[in-house]
Amino acid sequence: MLSYVFGVALVVVATYGTFSQPGRGYFTTQMVDLERRVEAVASSGDLGDDRRDYAVELVGSEPWLDYMFTAAILRPHDRGPLDLYFVGKSGALLRSADQLVTSVGTRYDQAACRSSAPRDALVVVGAECLAGDSP
Repeated sequence: MLSYVFGVALVVVATYGTFSQPGRGYFTTQMVDLERRVEAVASSGDLGDDRRDYAVELVGSEPWLDYMFTAAILRPHDRGPLDLYFVGKSGALLRSADQLVTSVGTRYDQAACRSSAPRDALVVVGAECLAGDSP
């Protein structure tokens, strides 16, 4: 119950922060659509049960939205690797993650590392496979 309340509070704060600031705006319909797509991937069975999955470079998104969807929908046990990713240390995320949910065509979408076929412009990729491809 507490995690649900935290998730709702996070969404409320993030929404307020987004819509009360000048700059790039987001339509609620776009956010709800992206949320629906991430939820569809999460419930598809393409992700493991170990809860080491993260969302990165989602379509039409920014890092803080990726973080919000990771925390609220994918609910990894440890968000630390995601924090490191946002300060430019993607290697830590790749070493800690099991799988990544990303948009088709991003730098993380490597065909050889896909764990599933694309679903609504999102794909699941194996982080260990990607870590082997990175320097």
